[in-house]
Amino acid sequence: MKDVHVDDLLVDHVRGDLDVAERDRVGAHLAVCAECRATRERFAALLTELARTVPAPPPIHWGAYRAELRERLARRRGQAGPVWRWLVQPAPALVAAALVVALVVAACRAPRPARASRIRSRSTTRSWRAGST
Repeated sequence: MKDVHVDDLLVDHVRGDLDVAERDRVGAHLAVCAECRATRERFAALLTELARTVPAPPPIHWGAYRAELRERLARRRGQAGPVWRWLVQPAPALVAAALVVALVVAACRAPRPARASRIRSRSTTRSWRAGST
């Protein structure tokens, strides 16, 4: 037959992973090619044997999994060195200190009323009080 052999599609044909057009093309080729039919049968026997010899996965013990996960997370948290702790622990205090410094700087830069006007207003109040008695 002039059709190209479909060796690369035989495993997918055995597993049923081909789309309709390819499955029909491989099926038509297998109908006329004894060599490819024999190869397909060998692949089918091999896949069946492999499926039979694969051990079943062990059952999952969720309690042990959670305990192992907690242990790993605890180790990961414990791996942070003393330098990291030194940098992280005083962070709230450093933020508070920076806030205090910013407030002091802002208070020092705020415009104040002139001192002479305060003194004058007090003296005017005193003279007004003195004159009224």
